[in-house]
Amino acid sequence: MKKITIILFAVLATGLISCRKTDKDKPTFSWVSPADSLVVEAGTEIPFNAIFFDNEALSQYKIDIHENFEGHSHDKYIAQIWSRIIIGNLSGIEQSENFVIQVPDSAAAGWYHFLLTAVDASGNQSELAVKSLYVRNNADTTAPSISIDSPSENQTLALGTGITLNANITDNERVYIIRTRVRRPNSANTLYQSNDTLTNPVTQFNLIKEIPTNGAAWTSGNYILTVTAYDSYFNKNIKTVNLQLN
Repeated sequence: MKKITIILFAVLATGLISCRKTDKDKPTFSWVSPADSLVVEAGTEIPFNAIFFDNEALSQYKIDIHENFEGHSHDKYIAQIWSRIIIGNLSGIEQSENFVIQVPDSAAAGWYHFLLTAVDASGNQSELAVKSLYVRNNADTTAPSISIDSPSENQTLALGTGITLNANITDNERVYIIRTRVRRPNSANTLYQSNDTLTNPVTQFNLIKEIPTNGAAWTSGNYILTVTAYDSYFNKNIKTVNLQLN
């Protein structure tokens, strides 16, 4: 019986020693380029430069580039939403990576997220780093124009009777999506929001909406009405009107 106990203790001791030797340190990296908020042209290249570090052994890095376009559907756009995932192998305790990433000619204009992470040979994952990129497509750099006829700036309306929105949106190419939003000043809470995707995109569109202002969420005070328009290359323009409900 004593022999069995000694053997079991030896096995457990070996396991504990092994656990103590397990690598739990995350890899790190120094990310030099691209710079955050870099503006690039569709059809050009983005320089990538980073140095990766680990206490024992590096394994891989991952680059994830994807759109940051507020969750709209983009299937009708002339330009295409650009996304790219790059996975590269690493080795040793320090390795630098230097190359360029091609931005397609068809990349839609707008903001993109550029994510970078790394993993070591023990499976430890680094902290996720995020930068922003703005892609500009020279095929169309003109954003839509927005003219709001009603309500007028600083107009006072009766609470519960609704807001009549009349806006004219024009674009040199095509108007595709129009987003309407009403909120309180200095508040992220949206009291009203609608997204209109045009079935037959046009260069000029008259937006008419009746926005209800009844319900417990609507109270007397100041509000901000925002109209955002996107064209076929995802160029956008924003127009706001301040108003009061009493």
